[in-house]
Amino acid sequence: MSFNQVTLMGRVGQEPQIHTTKNGVKFATFSLATNRVWTDKNTGERKEQTDWHQCITYNRRAETVEKYVKKGDLLLVSGSIYYRSWETDAGEKRYNTDISVNNLTLMPRTDKGKPADKKADAPTPEAYASAPLNDNVVQNYLDDSDIPF
Repeated sequence: MSFNQVTLMGRVGQEPQIHTTKNGVKFATFSLATNRVWTDKNTGERKEQTDWHQCITYNRRAETVEKYVKKGDLLLVSGSIYYRSWETDAGEKRYNTDISVNNLTLMPRTDKGKPADKKADAPTPEAYASAPLNDNVVQNYLDDSDIPF
C-alpha cells in the first residue's frame, strides 16, 4: 500500500497560465509560495524561508483557476506530488517536482478585492525555475482514460 498526498496553503506567485492539450484538455499551471518561520537556536534571530511549488490542475478546476485565481491570492490546495525530468538542448539533465492539484479552495479576500495578509516584499517566483510543459509531460499527469467524458 502507498499514499501520495500533499496539502499546501500559500500565495499565488504569478498570474496562472492556461493551456490546452492537443486532445482538447484544458489545464492550468501556477506557482504557490509557502513560508517557514523559525528562531535560530544560536542567535535567537527570527528566520524565514519561502518555498515555491509548481502546481498543475485540469478540466473544471483549470476553468476555476482561469476565472477566479490571480497573483497574490491565498489558496489551499491538495493533491499528489509528481516528479519529472527532461534533457535540455545542451544535453543537461533537469528535474522538477510538481503538485498535481485535486482540490482547490480560494481563501477569503479583504475589502477592495485585495487578499488578506499580503506581503509586499515577498520573493518573486522567478527564483523557482521550471521547464515549459508540453503535451508529453501533461500526458504523464493525465491519460485519456482519466478524462470523465
